[in-house]
Amino acid sequence: MQERSAIVVGALVVLLVLFPLGFLVHVAPRFPGSLAGSLIGISAAILMLVPLIYVAGKRIPVVHRYFAPRIESRTLLSVHIYAGVLAPILGLIHAAHKFDSPMGISLTGIMLVLVISGYVGRYMLIQIGRGLRGRAQELAQLRAALAGAGMAHLMSETSDAPRNIVQRLLLTSAYPGYAGCIG
Repeated sequence: MQERSAIVVGALVVLLVLFPLGFLVHVAPRFPGSLAGSLIGISAAILMLVPLIYVAGKRIPVVHRYFAPRIESRTLLSVHIYAGVLAPILGLIHAAHKFDSPMGISLTGIMLVLVISGYVGRYMLIQIGRGLRGRAQELAQLRAALAGAGMAHLMSETSDAPRNIVQRLLLTSAYPGYAGCIG
């Protein structure tokens, strides 16, 4: 289910990124002010406020105490993600590819950057965490193998050896010969 959700959100983000390019072939200058355009714009504005519920639930203790027994944190995160992707799509539909003013262009750009940064933060950085955990497991296996082979003396505990796991992983990937000196 989580993989399918990632695919759906990824597809919506791709749609959101490609959608503004439609102004090259289509412009509807009267749509944003029409009844349908206004309703879509109001819906987008309301949906843009919905992700704040998740943020408030995570950061404000009073709100957290209210939501914690009623709604699961994972559910709030899903609502946060989907509202955060659908609101800008509705906002772009409301704009109807009418990018005449600097204000409209800048708001559209900020909206796109915000969604892309959220997508990168949620889905892409997970891959980095998995990679780091894999490297830490690999390092533990190598240490165990060295200790089992009676070569524990190669794992020096000098003061200049990096103590942070991130430093260790970066040094072992950047300098393969350095792996034997890690303490």
